[in-house]
Amino acid sequence: MKFFVPVLFALYLTLCPAFSESVATTVSSLNINGADYYDIEILPVPSGDILLPVKQITKIFNLPSEINHSQKEISFTNFEDEKVTVNKNGVFLNNSKISVGQKFLKDGIIEINEFYIDKNLAGKIFNSEFTVDTNTLSTEVKNKFDKEDVRVSGVPVAVSWQSHTLKTKRSGFCPLQCVDKGYYEVKLDGDNLHTNLSPLNNLKQAIYVEPMKTTRVEFPLKSSVGNISGKLNIVDDFNRNMQVTDFIISLFDTEGKEVAYSTVDASGGYYFSGISPGKYKIALDNNFVNDYNLIPDTKKGEIAVDIPYAYKEFVELNNQDLIYKCY
Repeated sequence: MKFFVPVLFALYLTLCPAFSESVATTVSSLNINGADYYDIEILPVPSGDILLPVKQITKIFNLPSEINHSQKEISFTNFEDEKVTVNKNGVFLNNSKISVGQKFLKDGIIEINEFYIDKNLAGKIFNSEFTVDTNTLSTEVKNKFDKEDVRVSGVPVAVSWQSHTLKTKRSGFCPLQCVDKGYYEVKLDGDNLHTNLSPLNNLKQAIYVEPMKTTRVEFPLKSSVGNISGKLNIVDDFNRNMQVTDFIISLFDTEGKEVAYSTVDASGGYYFSGISPGKYKIALDNNFVNDYNLIPDTKKGEIAVDIPYAYKEFVELNNQDLIYKCY
């Protein structure tokens, strides 16, 4: 069972594509020095209350091998009237934006969702964790979940082709109506999401729906149900307590990485809140251990805690007291 701490939950959306491939397309090719380099496809998306035609890029060809190698780059203008420069290998040299989802709303307002081409990312189009390779048209969404991950019910979901908000079922799935092929937008309704859950990345994802296939969308969700509290006690040989105000207590994950810290108050208390489910270790910051020549208690010098995989109710782990000795 794989968990990506702090990513602990997933919601899944299942989209049934339309069985018809009768989508009118218009392909226009840009001609530079007698060779075609760039194809743009205009795909009408079904009219509805929200979404109307979408203008998309479907393919960007590598430049032909017979190009003069002394000619290091070629520039042209995309349909946003911006200059785009590519080298002889078809890699973008300048940062340029391409409008993949341009939606004309009913009230006349134009909303544009844009992918950005980054010159440092080998000519790929990036939008958050969603990528489209302009050469192969392959897509990738990071932070995938396996079948055993925790699924969340009641998560509100909004899609660009339906006017009302949906909610995931007990299984974590949210079946959606069939649509024609094309790019769409799916997003979580963050205002109505459970207070103990938050999306790891963005609230929305761009998806590409193919004919005769089921499109699956996954949103990694982060739970923040864990609250941990305790006291730090530092005693000498005579069992007298040392003043510990402003000492720092650290919370480490299973790989030894500090994920949170808490400053000790005048009474020696510390507190962690909003911690994601998982296994952790609590200990005094090592700088204080070294500076004050402290020795951790064999049982209470470090404390292991385990926050269960939950999100509906807070998990309170109290009385996690630490003990160190000074000489």
